[in-house]
Amino acid sequence: MAELNFDTTGQEELRAGGSSQKLPAGEYTAKIMKSELVPNSKGTGKILIFEFEIIGGQYMGHRLPYNVNWENPNETAVSIGKAATTSIIKACGKVICGNSTELHGIPLTIDVTLEDVEFIGREGNTVKRKRNNIRGFSKLKAQTPVTETDDAPW
Repeated sequence: MAELNFDTTGQEELRAGGSSQKLPAGEYTAKIMKSELVPNSKGTGKILIFEFEIIGGQYMGHRLPYNVNWENPNETAVSIGKAATTSIIKACGKVICGNSTELHGIPLTIDVTLEDVEFIGREGNTVKRKRNNIRGFSKLKAQTPVTETDDAPW
């Protein structure tokens, strides 16, 4: 038993499908909902975790995490992390970012893959699952507004 003392006023409910649903590979319009810098599992560095939310179409509301090696003894990991962060910042239309919260809520395009992964389960068995990964970021493509004209072809 867990004593909750929890008020649901103003709290978001779980959406149908939830984030356990896997997205088909492709490009999606998303925005960063939250970001935080946390220690890595070995305690030897820090990981910058972004949480992206799909903001349009059939998968609206689906959330995907994206982890960046921010501090790490492995310089290659840090270099890849800084390159990914540069891509995210530029996709948000910025050149300089003082705090990751400056990127929250800005629409951008994310390129998502759907991959098969295998790992060893608790009982030592091989478990196969599908996993989404974000492999790229780009500025949101400008949408051409649809306007009505009096020059109908008929």
